[in-house]
Amino acid sequence: MVLCLCAAGMAGAHAADRDFEAIVRRLEQQVGAKRTHIPMMGMANLFVKMSRPEGISDMKLAVFEDIDTSRLVDDEAIDRVFDALSNEGWRPFVRVRSNKDRERVVIYSRAAGKQWELMLATVEPNEATVIKMKLSPQALLQWIDDPDGMAKKKQGN
Repeated sequence: MVLCLCAAGMAGAHAADRDFEAIVRRLEQQVGAKRTHIPMMGMANLFVKMSRPEGISDMKLAVFEDIDTSRLVDDEAIDRVFDALSNEGWRPFVRVRSNKDRERVVIYSRAAGKQWELMLATVEPNEATVIKMKLSPQALLQWIDDPDGMAKKKQGN
């Protein structure tokens, strides 16, 4: 019974995460690499949904390793991958680019009922990560007001 409920919950969540899956597919095409399978990620997501650490109620993660650096295209092409989110109500929140290291960090946000959704991505020459999470407005405000303090709190300092 528990397994059936978990499977039904995951299927419903998957249908609601079309934007995350679309970004992952676009990034796979752009960088020429498939996302890495992470063992037990489903269990981690279930833990997040049940325990809601630091106001987070849902989380999706895709990691890309061993990217074919010859296929990594210019910054504008990477921007277009994520700019497509605006069609789904996402708005740019943070964009950082390092010309020296060819690293990019983008964060998009949107309201989702009483919560906020964040889509975070880092793209480096040989790896990339995409994270989507739902979190409470209070948790988001804490991170914005005191990012260093929240990071230290998460590290246990």
